[in-house]
Amino acid sequence: MLLAINVFSECYSIIKGMIYFIDPFSFDFTFHKMDLFIFNGYPAWQFFDFIYEYPKIISIINLMYNFWFFLVWGSLLYFIFSLNNNYRMKYVISWVLCWFVIGNILAILLSSSGPVFVHRLNSGNTLYLPLIDTLNRVNNILLDIDWPIKVWALNTQDMLWNAFVSNSDILGKGISAMPSMHVSMSVLMALSFWHVKRSLGLLLWVYTFIIYFGSIILGWHYAVDGIVSVPVTYLIWKITSLLCDKSMILSKKND
Repeated sequence: MLLAINVFSECYSIIKGMIYFIDPFSFDFTFHKMDLFIFNGYPAWQFFDFIYEYPKIISIINLMYNFWFFLVWGSLLYFIFSLNNNYRMKYVISWVLCWFVIGNILAILLSSSGPVFVHRLNSGNTLYLPLIDTLNRVNNILLDIDWPIKVWALNTQDMLWNAFVSNSDILGKGISAMPSMHVSMSVLMALSFWHVKRSLGLLLWVYTFIIYFGSIILGWHYAVDGIVSVPVTYLIWKITSLLCDKSMILSKKND
């Protein structure tokens, strides 16, 4: 199963890297307009601009955003080695489907780069330059006070952009905003662990909210990116759960 997951992850990464060449990010302005509609004429990040007055909070949110990577793989390993076969199958199948359906298929159909990349793709599009300037200002404050956690998102965004323009083969290569896989995986973890231990599931729901908020204020996503991810992830989880439960019932009857 681990070998299959590794092969699948490599395939996912290859497809993600091809999104721009299939559909060169034609929906960014549409999602920007949708955010304006939701937040009464403001871009989502600007609606929450008060948070940038607290650089240490921004840095903690960035830390939690980066920790997502370890939680995603840690959760996958937990369920792969789970003694409960039904839990294992529900999570692993949902995990694969989320990455493929949301991270590949919908990402191609709703191709967008995300707020922090629009000006790099089109120098005339300066809609989100104020956000980039704000993040750099926050990062400079953290550097001045020698705070150990910085706005690491800035370096990661530079790394992804450089990999994109040079077509380099790196982990998580490619640029894609809609739908948000950070939110999708966080929702899947919360749904799954809710059935393992309610308190842990509740904690992961709180974490999901932080990830969603972080995806906006760190410039990775439009607000609608996460809004789309939630119901699609839930639908994948629900259908997978129903099919796995039915399969278990039929298996027991056959036994």
